[in-house]
Amino acid sequence: MELNHCKPPFAKAWEDYVNGCAEPWLIHYLALRGRSFEAFGVHVIRLHRLLEKKQPRPVQLTADTIGDELIAGLPAAAYDVHTHEGKRSFAYFSTACDSVRKFYAEHKLGPVKTLGAVVFHLEGRHLYQQLEWEGRRELVCEGWKVGHSAHGFENIEQVNQLQAIVGKHRAELNQARRRIVIEKGGT
Repeated sequence: MELNHCKPPFAKAWEDYVNGCAEPWLIHYLALRGRSFEAFGVHVIRLHRLLEKKQPRPVQLTADTIGDELIAGLPAAAYDVHTHEGKRSFAYFSTACDSVRKFYAEHKLGPVKTLGAVVFHLEGRHLYQQLEWEGRRELVCEGWKVGHSAHGFENIEQVNQLQAIVGKHRAELNQARRRIVIEKGGT
């Protein structure tokens, strides 16, 4: 099956493809259920096959003091593009932070979706543990190259530029999160 990593395949075609694969039942389940969630399922079988060959090992990472800051009893990173408060925080941050505002004025992109993708990637790299294997970094970079357009970017250079800007201003992002969640009462 030819896969378009920017949008999920039609349900019946995807189900037929997954059922024809020799992966364990759990991989089938994840692939089928994840198809409609940001095309997550499209990557499950490919990643499973890569991991079988690479023999991954868990790696403990250093703490993320910015993403782990508690805001209203939850880690700041919990307020992401999948929550109402996170979306509102990103919208506020995109206008309150000068560097981010200039980026969007120059590139004419939708801030919430693009910021959500970049912040998810930035904060996700600080998870307590993750799997590591030879070639992992290249796979992650390849995923960004393939999927950047699904998040509203025109090219990978825009992803890298926004990621560098947001990386320098994560404390300000948390200020935006606090403003929305605490001062404005969240929802």
